[in-house]
Amino acid sequence: MDISSNAIPSHSTISFTSWLLSRGFVRWDVYTNISGGAVADLTGNSKYPSQPDETYYLTKMDSTVVYQPDSSKPENHDFYGSRMWGVFVPPATGDYIFYLRSDDASQLWLSPNADPAGLTLLCEETSCCNAFSNIFSAAQALLAGQPYAFQVLQKEGYGGDYVQVAVKLSTDPTAPNALPPVPAEYLGIFGNPDTAGQVTIVQQPQSQTNVETSTFSFSIEATNTYGTRVFYQWQLNGVDIPGANNAVYTTSRLFRTNNLAVYRCRLALPGANLTSAPAIVTIIPDDTPPLADSAASVSPESGAFRPCKSAF
Repeated sequence: MDISSNAIPSHSTISFTSWLLSRGFVRWDVYTNISGGAVADLTGNSKYPSQPDETYYLTKMDSTVVYQPDSSKPENHDFYGSRMWGVFVPPATGDYIFYLRSDDASQLWLSPNADPAGLTLLCEETSCCNAFSNIFSAAQALLAGQPYAFQVLQKEGYGGDYVQVAVKLSTDPTAPNALPPVPAEYLGIFGNPDTAGQVTIVQQPQSQTNVETSTFSFSIEATNTYGTRVFYQWQLNGVDIPGANNAVYTTSRLFRTNNLAVYRCRLALPGANLTSAPAIVTIIPDDTPPLADSAASVSPESGAFRPCKSAF
């Protein structure tokens, strides 16, 4: 076989990029004009999965971020199917229970790793409108910080429409129906950097000096060309700070043991990641002893001083 036409000249270089894991988002693909109310009506349609009519990036596992669920509103949507997908990143190692609710039918799938080829069905809503407490998975043993691929399939007939997923550790006593949809800090997607928007930091967080027991406030300002919100994740010494997901972060009171701690902010868009410059805290020890009030400065007439009565 002649393979000379496929020969690669020596010293050739080829540029390519790999997809990036961007935290804070899930992808939601919508397939319109599909009749029926069962998930099979979506997966059996020729448009599924590679030809969605609409694509959105959500900041929580909740379709109402984009589509309103109230059938009385003009923006209500009928006869569509949807696929929400990305990765779930557990904040702690443990056994997690997932909860699902939707209008109409839906399915929740999870992979044992970041590869969607391993997706298996965890739980499903076969009709409509059950509460989280009615549709839930068996406990899943997951490792902190590891991405696990998931997908949520939903089929809407007519009327109200939504799909939401919640999660908690099996040891968490929170009632399922009181759980919010899974928030941005536990989510991510793999995005193509060649088609991603750009995020630019226009104001970096600043290093600060203050006396111990003070709080420190850090801020960052960024612009982006993607048309969606930027996801913020503040870090302390390279470790994510739970719940620190805004452009401004204020610490708790810091002590001399926190001297030279390094704060950074990681920013993300789908397919684009950026980390801020470091902001270092310098703690000034508070070695000034407390001063006692002089007894002579307290007037008996003030009521703050009472002479002792003699026992003799």
